[in-house]
Amino acid sequence: MGPILANVTEKTIAGISVRTNNKAESNPKKAVLPTFWNRFFEEDILEQIPDKIPNSPIYGVYSEYESNVKGSYTVTAGVEAFGAKIKQNGFALSKIEGGEYLLFKGHGPMPEVVANTWQEVWNFFAKNKEFERCYQTDFELYITQEEVEIYIGILKRPVT
Repeated sequence: MGPILANVTEKTIAGISVRTNNKAESNPKKAVLPTFWNRFFEEDILEQIPDKIPNSPIYGVYSEYESNVKGSYTVTAGVEAFGAKIKQNGFALSKIEGGEYLLFKGHGPMPEVVANTWQEVWNFFAKNKEFERCYQTDFELYITQEEVEIYIGILKRPVT
């Protein structure tokens, strides 16, 4: 099954952030995201975030893209939140831009399902020229322990 076109409203995500790129993440000796996500859960960052929106799912937001799939980007692990206390307490803020996204769904054990769903994203954009990534914000939405949704920001709708 292919991706679904989705309209997303702007959201503010609070949590912790790290800067990386796909080349580093493809090398287990240089990858920072596994350690980053372990820290998020082991240090119970979720419970420390002030002014979080009740029952917010966990997000992984990709932002501050240097260029494209080959450039560096920032990843923020967190939850939807509001209020001035967030920055005062040292948490990172990331804004999910409102607009059109392609939604890719993945089911299976973590973290393999996330990697497999990202592979589906890259394959889709390598083969499909109807959509162009905007490289503003993309995000992972963790639905359950075995279900992830990956939203990829796009520039335009398909030609009809």
